This record gives sequence, structure tokens and C-alpha cells, in this order.
Amino acid sequence: MSIDRLTAALADRYRIERELGQGGMATVYLAHDLKHDRQVAIKVLRPELGAAIGADRFLAEIRTTAHLQHPHILAVFDSGDADGLLWYAMPFVAGETLRARLEREVQLPAGDAVRIARDVAGALGYAHGEGVVHRDVKPENILLTSGHALVADFGIARATDATSQRLTETGIAVGTPAYMSPEQAMGERVTDHRADIYALGCVIYEMLVGEPPFTGPTPHAILARALTQPVPSVHASRDTIPAAVDDVVGRACARAPADRFATALECVAAFEAALAVTSVSAGRQTSSRRTARLAAMLGAAAAVGVVGVLAWPDADASGVPGSVAVMYLENLSADTLDRYLADGLTEEITSRLASVGALQVKSRTAMRRYRDSTVDPVALGRSLDVRHLLEGSVRRSGTLVKVTVRLVNTSDGNQVWSEEYPRGLTDLLALQEEIASRVATTVAGRLDPAVRAALGRQPTDDPVAYDHYLRGSFQLAQRTAQGVEQAITSYESAAARDPQFAAPMARVAYAYAVALDWSWRLGGLLPEAMIARGLSAAERALAADSTSSDAWMARGYLLSFRHPRTFEGVIPAFERSVAFDPRNAEALHQMGWMRLQLGDGEGAEANFRAALAVDPERAITLEHLSRSARVQRRPDSARRWIDRALQVDPGFAFGFIMRSFIRHEQGDIAGARADADIALRLPFGFQVAAEAARVATDAAAGDTIAARTRIRRVDAGFDDAARREVAVVWFLATGYLAVGDTDRALALIEGARPVGAHLWFDLQMPSFDPIRRNVRFQRVVAAARPPGVPTGAYEPASRASTRKPSTGLVAAHASATRDGRQLALLLAATGDSPR
Repeated sequence: MSIDRLTAALADRYRIERELGQGGMATVYLAHDLKHDRQVAIKVLRPELGAAIGADRFLAEIRTTAHLQHPHILAVFDSGDADGLLWYAMPFVAGETLRARLEREVQLPAGDAVRIARDVAGALGYAHGEGVVHRDVKPENILLTSGHALVADFGIARATDATSQRLTETGIAVGTPAYMSPEQAMGERVTDHRADIYALGCVIYEMLVGEPPFTGPTPHAILARALTQPVPSVHASRDTIPAAVDDVVGRACARAPADRFATALECVAAFEAALAVTSVSAGRQTSSRRTARLAAMLGAAAAVGVVGVLAWPDADASGVPGSVAVMYLENLSADTLDRYLADGLTEEITSRLASVGALQVKSRTAMRRYRDSTVDPVALGRSLDVRHLLEGSVRRSGTLVKVTVRLVNTSDGNQVWSEEYPRGLTDLLALQEEIASRVATTVAGRLDPAVRAALGRQPTDDPVAYDHYLRGSFQLAQRTAQGVEQAITSYESAAARDPQFAAPMARVAYAYAVALDWSWRLGGLLPEAMIARGLSAAERALAADSTSSDAWMARGYLLSFRHPRTFEGVIPAFERSVAFDPRNAEALHQMGWMRLQLGDGEGAEANFRAALAVDPERAITLEHLSRSARVQRRPDSARRWIDRALQVDPGFAFGFIMRSFIRHEQGDIAGARADADIALRLPFGFQVAAEAARVATDAAAGDTIAARTRIRRVDAGFDDAARREVAVVWFLATGYLAVGDTDRALALIEGARPVGAHLWFDLQMPSFDPIRRNVRFQRVVAAARPPGVPTGAYEPASRASTRKPSTGLVAAHASATRDGRQLALLLAATGDSPR
């Protein structure tokens, strides 16, 4: 294809610099993004491929995969149809493909193979959870950079798979024979995520042996060998690799999808387990059955990011008595927009079960990562330490809905009971109570009348209002400005139909607080107008139900913006919220954040730990514990907490940003840069933070010119109002200090608004230690310091000890929430177990 044609078509957005390479389906060009002043890679499909796929399908598939946000997936920035050329833009990654490394080294060290496989499995596991299958995993689509592996080309693989018959007719090969699963190669109409697991097994084999497991002169020859021959032995080709690895690769590359690992993470965990089990049991025989069971346990644990954290039960353990986890119900409706209904029912059933004192229920956060997954119930039950698992589906058709659920005993995988519930949409509230009551009775036994009454309590009698409420909750969970606006509209519709339905107005108030926290201007409203609307909604909710924990929480949150320096009324509102619902993890977290800004590090950490006692999988709370440790100059503890946060949520962009700063302060500049680069690749609504982290690492590495250019470019992208926002000031000033421009940093700090607790807290970070004794800096700190906070709080010289925070609140919540065991394990894993 002509580079001139592409250059002309994209001239207003990109400057095409040169060709990077060609493949069977596309050509890749290096380009400069004119708007964002960054290098990108633009992949342009071959014209005949683009014609066969069609622009509409191609762009639809790219839009689907552009939503994937994971540190080991190469993001899609942009896409389009330029003068008949279908293209998409990705970050330009300095590094090489796995194919290039294999061509140079042939075989990789086992440790490197594990690390690459782990990154790839993390990317695939996340994508599979989002309903996206790659279908063309191979070394050419795995990029190696800064010690990490990135999986590329999700979109093009989906698009070509959907039109494989037409492509074959035009002479374009679809897929890569050496890595294609048998069902793909034979053209079966339906393939799922297990095709990617097959390809991952082939990649693992090739990294260890130097070639794929099945080769041949033609695609048909390769397929014939895959269908008729066993997977060759890795150990026979390379005797330093344990023979147990052969079982792992053989299972990953099994001919029948049902015989493969359930998830990519389970596959890689089994790979690691085979290496580890053999090394520690040299000279001893380990039964294949026990190895397989250990691998399954490790695989499920890897899926929740807690390998090495949980204390594993023995092989015959069957979960804590009275414990249950609720899988997200699968949406089988023809309209994918009905997903809000499946998610809403799941979360409401979970909430009802959590109100039963005799039950231990896994939080929604813990289960969210398993949405749309096919994890083995036995392995999942053991890793979560629960005895029962509820799973099922929702199918909506017009005004009718069919909910199918089954309760599984995780000790043996046997079904305890299953039921189909055909209902009208007007019966959803009663249906939730019916399902929750049956689960509670099965798991906990006979329920006393008070518990039965609580399970049957209905928040509203209006089914339409309830439908609006479920929609709003789904929209709010997106955590985007558009999603929050849509959620407010849905919640207000619910409240308009039933003014005594307190929950929607409490959520309206909370949504305004979230928007204020992220500096989103909803509907063009100024902050004061948003505060006023939020507080009005909270008052309406409290008028309908004065015991609404969520309404009190939202009121406290909003008051922190109304009174930014004094936080007048903030802590009492949160205390009332927690008094009405001790399991309100968000209220506990937000109360901790308020206390941290008020200089009460001990009280803050007690609140954060109490939130984790309710919900141990809250990445944002783990990050705040890291932030607290960092501001109190406990870098090792800060690092352990942020590592844990990223285990829980590997797509947590802000977590990578914070870890970059921590690594920088620990002297690990290479690691800090790697984390900053990952954050820059992840779609994130607050990019200035990731840019500042990269500025700091560039400056520390001696590349001051690049660092100075970057921070000035980022600064120029803000208007005067945005440049005064506290969070923006924090990161811009940090960047300017890193390049030695103290005057610009101080000018930004002096212009920050509002002058209050948030600004005061941000200025306590170690990043500002170089100017801590500067008179201009001290003047701002004094003006922002909340009343009653001693001068020098959080500063190194003022800290007489590094004692642990009070554990009373933690103990109380561990007892109240029946999740103290997991919290204790978590605290022990981070080295912060209270004494």
C-alpha cells in the first residue's frame, strides 16, 4: 500500500514517519500523534483484508477491544477508515516481540518463560472475563518491554475470525496454524476462550523447546499431527525442565476443549507449580492427582491475585461452614444492554445474604473479577475458602424474565439444588427474596423470624422504580463522567416514582460527591451547585429513611467539599453511617480518607483495615493504606500495600502510578519507569498523574531534557481553572520539582484551590521534601492546615515512633463481619499485622 495515500488521509491527526514492518494481514507504521505529542504505531490492514471484513465490522470489533484496560494488553488509542484504509493506533512500544527474542536465543530460561507466560495469562484472563477471545495468540503478538509482556492485536483477531470463510476464499490465511486449536483449524462455528489456552500452551512449549509442539510443511500437516499425535515431551528435548511440565503443556494443548485448563491463569499457575513441586520434592514421588489438585488451587488463587498470601487448606478441606459466594449471573438476553439486570440481581442477592448473621458471604468486589468466567467451582471454592457457590443466568424477553440458579457444594462440585424462576419484571423484588431465603436456609439451616423478615423486606413496592434503580447502580459502577450523569438521571427517575424509596436519592448524593472528587463538571454545573444538589438529595433520602447508611455517608462526603479546611460535620456523618451499617465498606473507607487528610494517621488506618475486614478485595483501600504509610515515611510498608492492591486489581492505573513514586523513593528507577509506562498505556481519566511519574523517573535517570519537555507539554494542556485544582497541582508541582524548576512548582502550589485539608495532605508527600523548609511553601501549608492539626504532622522530624495504628476498630469489624481470618492473613502478608 502507498505510504503517501495513508499520509494524506491522516494528515490532520498523525504525521507518518516510517514503516516499521509488514505481516500477512497488515503493515505497521511509526507515526507522531499531533494532538497528544506522542509516538504511536499505526497498523493498516491489507486492502483485500479490509474489503473482506468491511469497515463497519472492523470498527465495531476495535471499539469492543478498545475497552480492554489491563497492564499487559496493548491498548488501542484510535481507529478509523481513511480513504478506504482500515487502521488503528496503538502505543509505540520500545522493545521487541517474543518472536524476535526466540529467533535470537531459541530457548528461554525457565524463569523468563514463567514471567512472560504469567503476564500473557493475566491479559487473557482479564479479556476472557470481559467476554473477549483473542484467537491468534502467538509470539509475534507478544511484545516484550521494560521487563513485561504485552499482548497485542485483540481487535484484528476478532474481526478476521468473524469473516474467516470470506477471507479464506480471497486467499488470505486466517490464524497461525502452529498455534491454532483443533476446533479453530477445523472451522468449527463456535470457539471460546479455551482456544486461547491451547495457543498459550503452544507458546509455553516453544519458549522452553525452541519450536511449537506441532510443525509441518503445510497447515493440513500441522493439523493432522495435532489430531493424531500426543504433545511431544518438553523434558525429552530439554532435560533440565522437570517432567511434570509435560503434564501441564499436554493439558493446555488437549484436543478437546473440555480437557484443557479452565482459565489461562490456572494454566500458568500449574506451570509454576510443576516447576516448584518437582524442585522441592527431588528424589520423592508426587502423585499426579495431588499435583493436579495443587495446580488447580494455585490457578484459582492466581485468578484472584493471592498466590503466596492465603494459607492453603489441606486437600480435603471444603470451605468455612456457613460460607457462600455468589457468582455474577450470566446475561443471556438478546439485548446486551440488559446486563444491568443480571448484575443488579446478583448484587442485591449478595446484599440480602450478607445481612444473615449466620452466613459468611464473599463481597461483590471479590466476585466481580469472575464475571463471565468458567472457573471450576471446586478450585474456586478452595481458593476463596467457601463451601457453597451460587451461579446462574438471566434471560429477559419483553416483560418476562427467566432466572436460573444452582447451588454447588465446592468440596466435590456436586449440585445441591437448582431452580428455574420464570417471572414478570414486576416480580423481581419478591424473586430476590425467594432465592436469598432458599440459599440462606440451605447453607445456614433454619432461620429465626427476625432474619426471615429482614430477607423479605422490600425497599419499594414500585417495580418500575426498582428497575430505574438497578440501571443507575450499573451506570454508576462505570466510574466515568458520562456514567455518573446517566446514573443520576436513572436514580432521579426511580425517586420520582416512589419518593419514599430512600436508596436512589442517597446514590444521587453519592454520585455528585464522586464527580466532585474527580473534578467532573456534570451538566456544566459549578462545584458549589453540585454540592448543593448533592446535599439536597442526601436530605431527601434521610427524610424518607433517617437510618440510611448510604445517605449519611454521602452527606459526610459532600460536606468535605462544602467545608474543605475544617471538614465541619464530616466525621460525625460518617460515624452515623457506620453505626447504622457496620458492613458499609465504602463508608469506612471514606471516613479513613477524611481522617488521613485531617492528620489522624492512626484513626485512618484503623478505618481502612475495618473496611478490609468487610471487603478484603478493595484495591482503592489497599492503595490508601499504602498512601498512609508513604506519608508517614514507612516506604517498605507502603510498597507491600500497593503491591497487594495491584494483585487484587491488575488494571488499577492509579496503583501503578503510586508504586512508581514509591519505587523511585526506594531507588529503583528502572522499576519506577516500568510502572509509569504501564500507567501511561492504561486508559485513565487522570493522565497527569502518570505523566508526572514518568517525568520523575526520566529526571532521576539523567534525561532532564526529555523530562522538562514532558512536564511543560502536560502543563500547557490545562486551562487556568483546571491548573488550580488540588490534585492537578499535586502532580504538576511534583514534575516541576523533579526537573529542578522550584519557582514554577511553588507558583502552582500557591495558586491551588481550595486551600484546605486535601491540599495540606498532598503537600505532606515525600515528593515535596526538597522544598519543605521554603518560606513560600510553609506559608501555603500553614494556610491549608486543618484546625487542631499540629505543625509538622506527618513530617519526618515530628514522628517520634513508627508504632502500629490502633486495632480496636479492626477487631470489632473483623468480629462483626465474620471475615477476620482473611483480614489477618492479608495483614500478615503485608507485614502490617497488628500486635
